[in-house]
Amino acid sequence: MTGTLIAKQNSSGQSYYYVKLSYKGPLTHKWKQKMVSTHMTAKGNKRKAESLKNEVIAKCSYLEQVPDEYNTYIDPDITLCSYLEDWLRRKKGELERSTYE
Repeated sequence: MTGTLIAKQNSSGQSYYYVKLSYKGPLTHKWKQKMVSTHMTAKGNKRKAESLKNEVIAKCSYLEQVPDEYNTYIDPDITLCSYLEDWLRRKKGELERSTYE
């Protein structure tokens, strides 16, 4: 993951520093970008924003990790019915009641 400091002007004309992150997606392995605001004005804050850049990169390192729900280990002896029951139990909180039923 790499980060670049960019000054970006908003609609009112005020310039703010952003950190532009470039990283490879964990599933597709294609390059992606994300902009994170430092909430610092561009005038007189370059050194502070540069020091904050490394903190932003460290905080956003999760973007390169495979999410837990994409666990690559599946028991080879599990039946389809058992797998689907387990999946449905994990998704219950995310689904509407009618969809779950």
